[in-house]
Amino acid sequence: MSTTGMKVSRVLELGFIHALGAVGYVGVIALLITYIEGLPTTEDSFTILMPMGFLLLFSASAGVMASIVFLRPALWFFEGRKREALLLVTATLGFLAFGAIAVVLGAHVLVFN
Repeated sequence: MSTTGMKVSRVLELGFIHALGAVGYVGVIALLITYIEGLPTTEDSFTILMPMGFLLLFSASAGVMASIVFLRPALWFFEGRKREALLLVTATLGFLAFGAIAVVLGAHVLVFN
């Protein structure tokens, strides 16, 4: 542990909270996309708007997800708290992987049972 004395359990807790924030953000975006897909449209009504909307959403999402996953660890790294920063990134990505597996398995159960 570094000189700040932050416990490993607190860093892991922050990683879990960051992963929950990321999963929540992805869930909100998925609901938004599902809602938009259900709107009535004509073939020519969104010719240029759909690709523009997709690219803008993609760019904004990259910024939001980078902030959720990497902002605090980057700040800690530049403060000299390198070990804690690495642990937080690893914990966040590990919890995200666990969440992704849970979503895939949950979808599998819902579809095939």
